[in-house]
Amino acid sequence: AKAGRMQDALTIFRSMKSCGLEPDKFTYTSLIKASVESGDVDGGKSILDDMESKGLEADVFAYNTVIKGLCDRFRWYEAKELVTEMEWNGVTPDSYTYGMLMNGLLKADKPGPALTLFETACADPRTVDVAQNVQIYTTAVTAASMMGDHARALGLVSRMVGAGVKPNLKTFTSLMSGCLSSGKTSYALDIFGKISEHDGLSLELGIRAFCDSGDFASATSILTEQRDGRREMSGKQVMASYNYILGAALGQRKFDVARAALTELTDSGYIPSKQTFRIIPEALSLVPKKGQQREKVNDDNREESETAFDFMLFVMDLMDRRKLPVAGSFYASVLFEGSRAGGLRRDVASLIAE
Repeated sequence: AKAGRMQDALTIFRSMKSCGLEPDKFTYTSLIKASVESGDVDGGKSILDDMESKGLEADVFAYNTVIKGLCDRFRWYEAKELVTEMEWNGVTPDSYTYGMLMNGLLKADKPGPALTLFETACADPRTVDVAQNVQIYTTAVTAASMMGDHARALGLVSRMVGAGVKPNLKTFTSLMSGCLSSGKTSYALDIFGKISEHDGLSLELGIRAFCDSGDFASATSILTEQRDGRREMSGKQVMASYNYILGAALGQRKFDVARAALTELTDSGYIPSKQTFRIIPEALSLVPKKGQQREKVNDDNREESETAFDFMLFVMDLMDRRKLPVAGSFYASVLFEGSRAGGLRRDVASLIAE
């Protein structure tokens, strides 16, 4: 079975039974593991059922093996049913069991049921101790964060500390994410300040929090440190963070910050992505809502239109100097906004089109 020859292992297993030799618990458990790892989860479940029908008590490892296989294949209902079955058979789920189920529910975008499962484990005297570990609590915090319920997430961390379970970095990043989703920027920044050793995700969330609070200097300083020596953030996280700074700065009409961020992005060797070119028009409110048309430029909005065009012209010039391509949709936005602004900017847009 370990060599991947599952069919040969099953043939030997059936031969043992036909010769009157009853496989023991170890044999069954090994076959269950091999079957699931080979991709045959239903086969593993069938062997587990056969094991129980022979009067052999399956342990939590055997059950968890099949439960993991079901969760990996997004068969959450069957996994939950198997947990009920194992409890009925007198086998108490462990932290790994609940961790797999809760994470599976989160992957299925079902944070509510994941929290319900957690609270059920905490309320049951048989499993309350199982739930008192950092992984299970952190998964519960993540579920509350996914629901945008920062108060519940904070409450879970308080319960966690009260139970003597020390939060880890993932706990803090999950909590930060929930606070940011709920618009509680000050809470997120407070949590960020309590982290002693950061990873890429905590720094990325910290950048978001600083941007949302209008503190772009602190946000950009994190990226500058990453560029000049520290390397906790991946290239993807750095790119996403520059895009966030760019979008937030333009949304708050801080064009000097946006120019500096885009310049530093290209100076650092990064190539603006399609997402970058999509963020700029959206942040400048140049993308009309579905079914609506942009209002004509008048004395009330002329300055806003001209400023938006000037910034996009800066982007075009920066890309040209760096010999970098510009997304077609962004190019179209520049021409449209120049035409819409009128005057000298319409003439510039016409020259670009030529």
